[in-house]
Amino acid sequence: MEDRRSEKLRDTLAQKDDFLRVVLVGAIIALGINLIAAGLFALIPATYPITLSLGLTIAALGLLYLTKLVMNKRHIRSTFTAFLIYDPEENEIVPIKEYAFAYDVEKTLNAAFLENNALKTIWEKERLRQRTTSKDEQAESTLPSDNEAAQVDNNNELGSPKPAYITLTRGEAGENLAEPRSAIILNEAIEFVVLERLSTHLADYFDDYPDDDKYKKEYKREDVPSLLLQNRILSLLTAPLENRAVFVEQTFSKEPPKGEIVSMMGSDGSLYQRFDLVLPNHTQISRPAPGILHFESERISMTLKASYQGFSLYIPWDFIGFYVGKNPEKMRELLVNISVDATIRRWGLFRNRGWNYYRWIDSFAESLERFASKDVFFERINWDALSAQLFVSNRRAKAKRRGLSNKPSPEKAAPTDNELNNHVQE
Repeated sequence: MEDRRSEKLRDTLAQKDDFLRVVLVGAIIALGINLIAAGLFALIPATYPITLSLGLTIAALGLLYLTKLVMNKRHIRSTFTAFLIYDPEENEIVPIKEYAFAYDVEKTLNAAFLENNALKTIWEKERLRQRTTSKDEQAESTLPSDNEAAQVDNNNELGSPKPAYITLTRGEAGENLAEPRSAIILNEAIEFVVLERLSTHLADYFDDYPDDDKYKKEYKREDVPSLLLQNRILSLLTAPLENRAVFVEQTFSKEPPKGEIVSMMGSDGSLYQRFDLVLPNHTQISRPAPGILHFESERISMTLKASYQGFSLYIPWDFIGFYVGKNPEKMRELLVNISVDATIRRWGLFRNRGWNYYRWIDSFAESLERFASKDVFFERINWDALSAQLFVSNRRAKAKRRGLSNKPSPEKAAPTDNELNNHVQE
């Protein structure tokens, strides 16, 4: 199972409200107790300074403890794993039915290669390589080829195929393995897909807000020049239509579409997506490293990560063979790590108004998990039950084929009684 964690902003805000209620109720109770205690200690005034100091110390410790509980919940995190299936022979990402993440990555790569021959050449010349299933283990596979697997060891009296071995060694994965530039292209496509998912979610979330709302802002291409310089696919697929040859004919047609074009897809695989992110005002957007997008606002600091780092993961072979329709021995399964991390600023936590401009973080994390998570996808298609059905169907088909092969052919059919009697008389 994948490492799925989810800590929500709404839970933190709910705990903050609980904290304020506890403080208020505590203050009322303390006032009542103080009045009672004042009456009791009035009989012994000499202890008043000591009692006051002790009371203040206890109250301060309690308040500090409650504050710490709330501060520890300032961090919001959602993390999960996605996957892609790579066909080395065709040198392409395989689209998977009902798995939108794989479909969108494959579509994005094809659209980029259609317009940028340099990216296509790099993808073809420097093909993807895999490291291992984890950062701490390296796998050296001595699996035989198809021809070798078919050969029989002459020294093996049982005539069984030669054994195959997989050796695991401890060490730093990919220590002497330079990352091919095709992996960089794949990560730019993954980043584009996730960013486009964020753009769509934000547009839907703020759709009911007035256009002149001073607490939100629509960030466009010209507002984030650093992102365009660092991600070639993002820069290419969000470029204005009039600057792209594949869309010039459509752009300058006699009857262009009315209104602002948000998205356009061609039958040849060409793709245009308008870049826009509706965010709380004064939000700063940066890309500190490939596959990492950072959003800094007045109340919350959020980091969105999505990247393929050269590692693989386990995908059931029957899924690849029956559901995807590919030979599992020839496919490579690529691990993609995705996470949404947010931290509420210390003093921003105690603001009561304006949190509706930030609650999209929870809904986006949930939407992104439904969109890309491997576990959620397998649960949605009910793979456990489907796999069992495929296994039983496969066993029945094999049994049926064996039964047909064991039936005598018409030329060798068993003789009838009359044929036997004639044979005896002869």
